[in-house]
Amino acid sequence: MKIKVFLKLLKPYFSKILIAGISALLVSAVPGSTVLLIKPVIDRAILEKNLNLLKIIALAVLALYFVKGVLRFLHSYLMVFVAQSVGRDLRNKIYSHLLKVELSELEKKTSGEINALILNDVGRIEVAIPNLILLIREPLTLIGLMTSAFIMNWKLSIFAGVIIPIGLLPMVKITGILKTYGKTIQENIGKISSLINETFGGIKIIRSFLSENFMKRRFSKLNETIVKGFLRYALLQEGLSPFMELLGAIGVALVIFYGGYQVIRGETTPGSFLAFITACGLMYEPFKRLNASLTLLQHSFASYERIENLLRWKEEDEGGKLEFKGLKKDIKFEGVSFSYGEEEILKDITFEAKCGEKIAIVGQTGVGKTTLISLLLRFYREKSGRILLDGEDINKFSVSSLRSHISFVPQEPFLFDGSVIENIRTGKEGAKDEEIIEASEKADIKHLVQNQKELLVGERGEMLSGGERQRVAIARALLKDASIVILDEATSSLDTETEKRIENAMKELMKGKTVFIIAHRLSTVKDAGRIIVLKDGRIVEQGRYEELIKLRGEFYRIYREQIEGYGN
Repeated sequence: MKIKVFLKLLKPYFSKILIAGISALLVSAVPGSTVLLIKPVIDRAILEKNLNLLKIIALAVLALYFVKGVLRFLHSYLMVFVAQSVGRDLRNKIYSHLLKVELSELEKKTSGEINALILNDVGRIEVAIPNLILLIREPLTLIGLMTSAFIMNWKLSIFAGVIIPIGLLPMVKITGILKTYGKTIQENIGKISSLINETFGGIKIIRSFLSENFMKRRFSKLNETIVKGFLRYALLQEGLSPFMELLGAIGVALVIFYGGYQVIRGETTPGSFLAFITACGLMYEPFKRLNASLTLLQHSFASYERIENLLRWKEEDEGGKLEFKGLKKDIKFEGVSFSYGEEEILKDITFEAKCGEKIAIVGQTGVGKTTLISLLLRFYREKSGRILLDGEDINKFSVSSLRSHISFVPQEPFLFDGSVIENIRTGKEGAKDEEIIEASEKADIKHLVQNQKELLVGERGEMLSGGERQRVAIARALLKDASIVILDEATSSLDTETEKRIENAMKELMKGKTVFIIAHRLSTVKDAGRIIVLKDGRIVEQGRYEELIKLRGEFYRIYREQIEGYGN
């Protein structure tokens, strides 16, 4: 990645960067100007004992460095402002992109890796951007000092200039290696971030299976890899500074000898020689800062490459131009097939659901029940066949309008870290408090809303019981009041007593809606208008509960397994 990538990021802040650049340009002129004042201080003020000239030059130096301080503060603050603004823009851009990325892309990455991109990699770019101004200031400072040195003694300048290219060659090579090391370090930080998320998400499983030592070993191994990576990086980075200092020391020693020889022979004045030595000494810090800036930039280049890769992840199709207004007639699946890569999950699925019908989809784990419903939600796209809504191909509708008329209650209700009211309101943005109270009353959680308005649910709803979490999810769906309701094994994780308590809430949710129930426990689908039985990705049976029992086919086999499993 080249500097032009940063220029694209910085474009919205061009005016502030321009002011910072002009300030840096003026700051870079001060060291060289100071060097030019040294010759008259020595040769005319001190040697000729001219006190007035000495006062004037001293005041001039003070004025120069006061102006330099003000201008340096100005460009430094402006570049920090720009860096933070770019960081904010990048984080917003990444987050907005992630919300639209296809599920198949997201499933390839862990949450820790994505966290590392948003936080660590963007952070490195924020640190690097202020250093861009050093790519203007330090080279110009060096040019100013070199010019002043040349004016003082052109022979010495040519002599000193021989050593500089020798110092630059290894610096260019090493910064390229540092870029590779930086990329590897960031990848490992992403992995350890993912492991931390995994640990806290599964802490109960880890403790119940006494897996603490296993997790410690995994963490320690990754942690050690990161430490070794940073040590390699530091070894190379810090090894460069002494090398540069050694080259500088050799150069200074040779310059002192040759310059002193010139003064002794009367070829130059003491003032010119001291000014030249001062210019050489002042060059060291700009060289060092320039090297450090290039190193930071190389590290940030690796970070931005990772961000660019993420931003290239394919976004989900927004669908067609038609606006779905809610189901009026029916939903038809006609010869629908779907594959995950080479594995065919659904094969030639054909059925019809009338508006207001309650349909259950059952089958053993892995037969494609959730995948079938995911096609209706447009999480995935069918490979062949078509889905019709009121006679129109589903692909003609915009995805947003389609989802606005579907309420989805998953097996594990996902609650955001906030209050109960905030979680219910996600079902309908801008909903009034009265609407939320009405939905919570139907879901039998009015007490959580009215009496404890600021009740926090905790991360993923950990502060609530399983039944309360499920009822909050139902209240969210009730508030949305969509014409199509999808229940993805919505009560399978609940015990029988809790399931009975939310039965009325479920009935309220399904009243007058077209409902799809994905179920594992057959006892939950007795009241379904129709049951679709899947096996090996195909529909093998359809009918009502009693009819399928009498068929003695796949449904009856699952039924018998569950009866025997329950010991009934």
